Amino acid sequence: MRRRSFLQTGATALGGLFISFPLVANPRRHAAAFTPNIWVSIEPDDTVTAVISRIEMGQGLRTTFAMALADELDADWQKVRVQTAPFDPKYGNQWSFASASTIMNLPIQREAGAAARIMLVQAAAARWNVPETECYAEKSKVFHRPSGRSLRYGELTADAAKLTPPAK
Repeated sequence: MRRRSFLQTGATALGGLFISFPLVANPRRHAAAFTPNIWVSIEPDDTVTAVISRIEMGQGLRTTFAMALADELDADWQKVRVQTAPFDPKYGNQWSFASASTIMNLPIQREAGAAARIMLVQAAAARWNVPETECYAEKSKVFHRPSGRSLRYGELTADAAKLTPPAK
């Protein structure tokens, strides 16, 4: 293969790869989505979107980060989707290098999931007019221990969106 042909073929393939990645945030997201931070959103249909700012290079970062976020959120894994973050300074340094991506980002994903869970529990407790300590989250629902009542995360998105996210 001649150099010119190689470069043309490579540029065409790279262009096709680039176009296949989303360049904008989740197009399904709408006004009713609960987005307590830049790392997670929850739709009224209970879909949880984990936003990952690192590039997958064969180490399983997308799955690892999404699972950490879902674990802290107490989300039903079957309802979790992963979205690659657009290139934006708000996501900080977006480079991927060796195992540094996991070390640097895993705590961020865990805190993002925990913050969302706390807000959803607060929203349910406020709706039921009960102490937050009587409520717990599990599999994308918030439960009230004494009464056995429950609400899906999707049912709490509007109420939770009105709350102030925890500082940490």
